[in-house]
Amino acid sequence: MALQPSVYQGVQYEFVLQIEKDQQSGNYWLYIYGTAIGYWPSSIFNSLQQGADTVEWGGEIYDSSGSDGFHTLTQMGSGYFPSQGYGIASYVRNLTYIDSSYNVVPVSRSSLQAYAPAPNCYNYQFEQSPDGSLSFFYGGPGCN
Repeated sequence: MALQPSVYQGVQYEFVLQIEKDQQSGNYWLYIYGTAIGYWPSSIFNSLQQGADTVEWGGEIYDSSGSDGFHTLTQMGSGYFPSQGYGIASYVRNLTYIDSSYNVVPVSRSSLQAYAPAPNCYNYQFEQSPDGSLSFFYGGPGCN
């Protein structure tokens, strides 16, 4: 299964990603389009033996040039700010999580704690869809 790249101001391709804890083995399985493609053994997640109480979504950059923690020219996402919107900025759509009863639960905006330590370099923007699902745009060009 090949994932197609989206095109700037053109066709946007999405994929459905899910991480689920297996009730029997305790392993965490990665699914793309509903197909299991691999797992992380439960033994490497000591703190998750009873499940999680936090889920995080977002972008992250890494620059190995010795930036000493300062933000760099490294792009996040598509390299465009979230305010550019669909077709330009990177996004995550239909935020959900699986609760302890294995129900899929939509995420509400009020339940999220947002964090953008350098908003002039990278930022985020939430969007509520007409169907009620929550999405967010994220990214940026980096800093000079």
